[in-house]
Amino acid sequence: MKTEINIRALLPPITSMHLSDIVEPAAYIGAAGFEDRALAVLERAANESKKIDHVVGIQYLPFDKRNRVDEFNAKVAKLGVSNEQFKRLTYNRCYPQEFVSLVEDIKAMAEKVSSLIIDISAMSKFLIVTLLQSLRNIPVRVEIAYAEADIYHPTRDVFEWQKQLQKEATPEFLTTDIYKIVTTTSLSSSSMQGYPLLIVAFPTFNYRELLALLNEITPHHFILLEGKPHESHNAWRLEAIRRLNRIIEENVLTTRTISTFDYLETLTALEEIYQDHHHTHKFLVSPTGSKLQTFSVFLFRQMHPDIQLIYPVTREFASEYTSGCSAIWQISIPCLADLVGWLDTYRKQSLLQLKAGIANRLRRQRT
Repeated sequence: MKTEINIRALLPPITSMHLSDIVEPAAYIGAAGFEDRALAVLERAANESKKIDHVVGIQYLPFDKRNRVDEFNAKVAKLGVSNEQFKRLTYNRCYPQEFVSLVEDIKAMAEKVSSLIIDISAMSKFLIVTLLQSLRNIPVRVEIAYAEADIYHPTRDVFEWQKQLQKEATPEFLTTDIYKIVTTTSLSSSSMQGYPLLIVAFPTFNYRELLALLNEITPHHFILLEGKPHESHNAWRLEAIRRLNRIIEENVLTTRTISTFDYLETLTALEEIYQDHHHTHKFLVSPTGSKLQTFSVFLFRQMHPDIQLIYPVTREFASEYTSGCSAIWQISIPCLADLVGWLDTYRKQSLLQLKAGIANRLRRQRT
């Protein structure tokens, strides 16, 4: 028996960001990445003279000289944030567990503000879920900020050129190699040990991500959530990514096409897949999709703590990843702890519905 999927009506929509509506005092958490959009929210805050009382800046390890650490610091200074109000943390993407203990500093800061802006624009996918998982119980308003890139690489011309250049091999884009598969203690699960492994993942231009999951985890099946781009001029990317990832097609149980932008569509798809398979498989999710799809994966983990999150960490990124910033979006959560509590209630109600359905079926069989 499947539970009714009514998530969309109960979670906040994505809207254009209006910094003037954010309740003060406010704090900002962001990452000093190398993309143009890494600084978009801070720049808008400075241009609109938005008061930010505290800032947490996350720097990446292993260090990449392209990361805009100095520019990030300069933007924070332009906002008038003092050194005492500016907390600098590091995130080693090869060892995400080390970051978990550092989040205690963020929790202490959150107690001093009315709003917490979490800017996921320049955060790596696993940093997003690790950070949010560690903050899930804070009773504060959270604004998830997302700067949408203007150009996503590779461009269509570059893709077609590389495809012709490497006719006998699968071309590589965005990242070059997989270093290891990572998780954290709070995102792991001992549920369903000994059962067949099912991985839900999001194919990308880096086909090596799925290949690494196949080789290292050896799942019985993949379910792929293929991303439909937000803007119509990027629609070609869906078929291009599909072709690059055919290398693992014999291990794919099924595929679904969902929006890279509509996080509620991703969450609904994950829930439907879970209802179909969680009784027969150990359920793993690898958040290799878009930033907003990754936010969905975090919410899904709150609904079902029996699932495990894993991630293939790349050795290095390509010289071009995204360019520019076309728009800034936000998801407004009145209280993060309350939202997590509601998702837990949803899970418990679903279990009660399931048990009631089984009991009714048994009663009908006896009569």
